[in-house]
Amino acid sequence: MKIIPIGKLHDIDADGYIQNPCIVPLKQEKYHHVVNEILAELSYKFKEHIHSLYIRGSVAKGIAIEFVSDIDLVFLCNQSIGDEIKKDIRILLNTINKKFNFINGIEVLFITKINIDNIKTQFLLKTQCACIYGVDIIPTLKSFKINQYAFSHSNGFYQSMIDIKAELMNETNLDEIKEICTWTMKRIIRTGFETVMIKDQSYTRDLYPNYLIFSNYYPEKEADMKLALTFAINPTSDKIEILKVMDSLVDFIKAQIVQ
Repeated sequence: MKIIPIGKLHDIDADGYIQNPCIVPLKQEKYHHVVNEILAELSYKFKEHIHSLYIRGSVAKGIAIEFVSDIDLVFLCNQSIGDEIKKDIRILLNTINKKFNFINGIEVLFITKINIDNIKTQFLLKTQCACIYGVDIIPTLKSFKINQYAFSHSNGFYQSMIDIKAELMNETNLDEIKEICTWTMKRIIRTGFETVMIKDQSYTRDLYPNYLIFSNYYPEKEADMKLALTFAINPTSDKIEILKVMDSLVDFIKAQIVQ
């Protein structure tokens, strides 16, 4: 699939606060149907663990693309749940995903209610999520401006790239290599954007505007970042090509990260 110039910046209000672009009920009927099935299954089988469920990403914003976009969920737990229950939830979501071939995966992030004081968690919920089940805590959270609290990919970036290289060299399954490629390129693109985010006073997690704004500040790296965007959308299993992109961008981005 070719690169499509989609995605948008979050609106910023007159006081400088980042606005949440999520829309519920969901605008796209096909995705609405899938999310309803997810809610029905989770609330039936795991209700005692759920405080609230949230959706984020392109589906929440009504701009999902069939066969490209995944469904991103945030599962706010009443209390800490074990790995076995998390595994069961992921198995359930994977089963649902297989029923709908236009969904490119269903991802879930688990958060425990007692840990809601974490500022990064609050930022995520306030700026990128919409409640689709349970008691919505978003209205109780403070609003955020474009500052250090908006960084979600820069922290630990360089070490994660080192770890990924090691994992990549040991992996032989081609599908797993493609998954590593997708995740790595998304992290590179979003971290690259974070190096100019405060200067630009703009915010988004959408890959295309991330790439575009980064390239406006660093035109010498535009071709490399465009290739990262290409591999994020159309992942390759060629380790050499993945490593080339990493070598062209990781050290440069590390040097630009706002401390």
